[in-house]
Amino acid sequence: MRVRIGCDLVDLAAFKKSLKKNEDRLLEKIFSRAELLTKPSKESLAGIFAAKEAIIKSLDLKVGSWQEVEIAKNKKGRPEIKFSGSDLKILSQDLSISHHGRYVMAVAVFLVE
Repeated sequence: MRVRIGCDLVDLAAFKKSLKKNEDRLLEKIFSRAELLTKPSKESLAGIFAAKEAIIKSLDLKVGSWQEVEIAKNKKGRPEIKFSGSDLKILSQDLSISHHGRYVMAVAVFLVE
């Protein structure tokens, strides 16, 4: 078993600027329909993006495999990770997303076989 950790930091102003330039293309490329269904704020989208990047880094997934990872909220509002098409043997996982001023940070921790 191994512990895998990934983190990502997003500058909210830069993220919003990127969205403004290519919003439709970026939304379709990075976020699942379920993630967009609730019409999240740009700040929430930045958190989901940071989470996906942290997960991709920690599990050595293919760069840009955003659609293979979906971030949802459980009944208590905590972020949860859903994978599609993955054969990873994940024994335990945890995800944290934090917003502070102009930055959004996510940390993903996995126990994998």
